[in-house]
Order: sequence, then C-alpha cells, then structure tokens
Amino acid sequence: FDRTRSDAFKEADVILIVGTPFDFRMGYGKRISAPTLIQIDQSYATVGKNRDISMGIAGDPGAILKAVTDAATGHIDKGASQKRQEWMKMLRDIEAVKLEKLMPAFLSDSNPIHPYRLAWEINEFLGDDTIYIGDGGDVVTISAQAVRPRGPGQWMDPGALGSLGVGTGFAMAAKLAHPDKEVMCLYGDGAFGMTSFDMETAQRFGAPYLAVVGNNSHMNQIRYGQMAKYGPQRGNIGNKLGDVPFSQFGQ
Repeated sequence: FDRTRSDAFKEADVILIVGTPFDFRMGYGKRISAPTLIQIDQSYATVGKNRDISMGIAGDPGAILKAVTDAATGHIDKGASQKRQEWMKMLRDIEAVKLEKLMPAFLSDSNPIHPYRLAWEINEFLGDDTIYIGDGGDVVTISAQAVRPRGPGQWMDPGALGSLGVGTGFAMAAKLAHPDKEVMCLYGDGAFGMTSFDMETAQRFGAPYLAVVGNNSHMNQIRYGQMAKYGPQRGNIGNKLGDVPFSQFGQ
C-alpha cells in the first residue's frame, strides 16, 4: 500500500509502527491522528520520540510480533475481521486508481526518456534474485513508485539522511556478500560523481555490478528546492552538471 499510506493513516483507528522512527519521512508523527498509536522498536530512545504514543514496547520486533500473533490467534471477532477485509479492499481499490494515473508516465515514449519510464523498465528487468540499490535524490523517490524488489533484503537506498554517493559501496558489499546474485544500482548523475571511480575498485575485487545513471545534468532535487524558494531564475545556481558520457566512463 505504498500509494495509499496517507489514506490508511487518515482512516485507521489503531496504528502499529514497527522499527520506524517518527522522523521527517513520517512527518515527525504529526500527520497521524489515529486514536490508538503503538510503537515497537529495538531502541528505547526511539519509542515515543517526537510525539506521544498510546503504548511503547522496546525489544526485538520479530519476537514481539510473534508473541502478539500467538496471543491473538483464535480470538479475533468474525465481524471485526469482515470489516477489516472490506477496509483492505477499499485501500486496494484506491491503490489501483492511483497506479492507473501513473501508467501514462510509466509507459511514456518521450525523448529523452521520462524518468518514470526508466523506473518502470528497471522493474521489468529485475530478476528474482536481483539486489536493487538506489543512490540519489529524485531517482530514488521516482524509482520507489515503480521498482518492486522480488524478495526481502533486495532494496537498498541512502536512508533517512539521504547521503548521496553510497551506491558504489553498497553495490560492492552486496556483491561480495552474495556473489551469486545480480546487483543493480540506479544512480542520479550527481550521486554517481561522488564515488564513481570506485567502480574500478569493484572490478579489482571481483565484485562487478550493473550501473544505470539517470543523466539529466543537474542535482535535480536541490534545483527544484531552489526554484520553489527563489524562483526559476535561480534554479541552476550551484547544481548544474555537465552532459557526461557515463557509458564511456564505465568502459
């Protein structure tokens, strides 16, 4: 339900947050209005940070969720279960509508290629064992709309801090840890410029991987922020990049 999380948050009467801090990605918890909010995290310092909660549990999330599942099994009211199924169907219907709105961008034939089309094609390319890595700003946000890893532990990105340049190191580590798996990294051209020379390191240590570079000659996420604050005339200051033939660099 990645496209309907906000809808679910608005309608839910109980929300269980597991292993996720109330940081900027969660609006510091301010957008959650559910009457009952429960948070589970390994770190006691994270539980209840940035907003009040109804209940906080510190410990191993897997063990806690198993205990809850064991305790709840056989004790769920059939009427409540039916209402839950109806609510889940409503969310799936909303999800389908939002996906349909994105399909023209996913299948766009524009030239240069639309970034959503790039993300769509990457998702079509992924195999069952592909470890996907996103390194950048907009490319990670956009690819999250289309790329669906085929299993757990097969998605990596800069995380909450948005630290650009992590892709090359992530790719090497993933390939060395899982030599039989395919590793792919989608870079923004700004992120690629930060650690790209270590592609040679990856080759030298026997950790080759697939690299795709979204080349729009800008630090685009910064560019849009500047345009929003200072107007389009200042959009290119300090973030315009050259039109680099990255395929030749890779060779």
